[in-house]
Amino acid sequence: MKDILKMALTLMLITAASAASLSYVHGLTSDVVALREAEKTRQAISEYFPAAETVEEETVEGVGFKAVYDEGGVFLGVLAEARARGYAGPIPYQLVIDSQGEIKEITYGANEETVGIGKQIEEEPFVSQVIGLTPADPIELNTDIDLVSGATESFAGMARSLRDTMDKFAARFLDGQEVEGS
Repeated sequence: MKDILKMALTLMLITAASAASLSYVHGLTSDVVALREAEKTRQAISEYFPAAETVEEETVEGVGFKAVYDEGGVFLGVLAEARARGYAGPIPYQLVIDSQGEIKEITYGANEETVGIGKQIEEEPFVSQVIGLTPADPIELNTDIDLVSGATESFAGMARSLRDTMDKFAARFLDGQEVEGS
């Protein structure tokens, strides 16, 4: 009985030390990760919106938008941050959308999609099928986006999320213009 208590106490101490170590490392790296994300956002804004003067952040029903304006207050476009539901969990992604509603770029955050199958959402031809889409496009599988066998959940999740993000973009930033694809 003494041995079991001794082992349990030792295991508890090791677990507590591990948790403290992980917490400490997270504290050290979280600022670095946040700085990298901010730099990535700044680079995307300067690349796609060189006349950018002001960036206003807002969230519309779970989708984050960084609205970009020039010196005169003219709307240039947004960086939209959303999450799709994939086969292996959430798929965070970022869109650059210009003032006319056209997707100019899509990038992805870390996700657990299957390499060679679900991860194809991060590769050609999927990426080039997304670039150029607007709120007026259907944004549906086998219409705008070709389905890849074995990756139905990842591709369908991305198509649904892209449609939802573009609907929210149009409703908020295109002054209520009718969205034909929804």
